[in-house]
Amino acid sequence: MKTAVASTSLAAYWSMRDAGELPDRERLVYFALALHGPMTREQIAARTGMKEGSACGRVNKLMERGIVVHHGYCMNQGTRKPNEIVELVAHHRALFPQAHLPTPPTLPTLDGSALRSVKS
Repeated sequence: MKTAVASTSLAAYWSMRDAGELPDRERLVYFALALHGPMTREQIAARTGMKEGSACGRVNKLMERGIVVHHGYCMNQGTRKPNEIVELVAHHRALFPQAHLPTPPTLPTLDGSALRSVKS
């Protein structure tokens, strides 16, 4: 019996298991984060075509499952309030290494203005 398993094999196993059990809308959020990297809930809603409330609910479900985690905050220049940035946990991100680049210091908003990073 094989006892040593590579971390990438474990990541692939958990990703397939988790992604296979996810409802359609949660899977949509999962793959948006996998392909585009850390985002705010507002940005997830825009990328997926979901309403913001629906995207928030799906992100919260993925956080409960331990698939998505807090990444940081950025300030919305329009509302002057911090928006939480979320990302996939490390073993899920490892499956998509070519998909996303490091998070830039400013993130675009839906209206074209920039979000300034805020230390948490």
